Amino acid sequence: MSRIEHNQGAEIFKMLVMGWLMRDDHIHQMGEELKKSLMEDLALHMNQINTSRIRWPDLQKWFCKICTFQPEDEQRFLLDLRNATFLVRKEGEDFSFAHYSFQEYFLALRLHRSLEERDPAVWLNVKPSKATFEFLVQHHHSCLPYKKEAISEWLKKSSGGHELAKEFPQLSEILEVE
Repeated sequence: MSRIEHNQGAEIFKMLVMGWLMRDDHIHQMGEELKKSLMEDLALHMNQINTSRIRWPDLQKWFCKICTFQPEDEQRFLLDLRNATFLVRKEGEDFSFAHYSFQEYFLALRLHRSLEERDPAVWLNVKPSKATFEFLVQHHHSCLPYKKEAISEWLKKSSGGHELAKEFPQLSEILEVE
């Protein structure tokens, strides 16, 4: 598999995310980086509770729990969450990612961030799909060499990283530093 093909899925989703954020630029209430980070955290939360749909009251409670904002901003940010993210309303009060592949992509980014932060606790109660691991590896291969080397060393040498690599053998592709 060529290098371009190897990274194609994650790169396509990265461009889709950037395009989506640019399209909705005029209605954003939260910054783009915060919004992407929230989508990563939401994908993690939904995976940990084993769901692809979340009811609005539960989504609102989750959002208010993890975000710190001024009380006067709460309704504005909640409206942004409902209308200008990668979420769509399903039946009634149910929300989900616009497509399940977005949930997998954002979960992969969150799991990769946990590797960069050397935080194996993020992986507790996570059941990543094959597609999530593919996005994770593709994203990893697009990172700067020093980041890839640091993650690889951490997975090989620290007790937390080593245990994580044993529990998730799919991480073996990340251990191969180019």
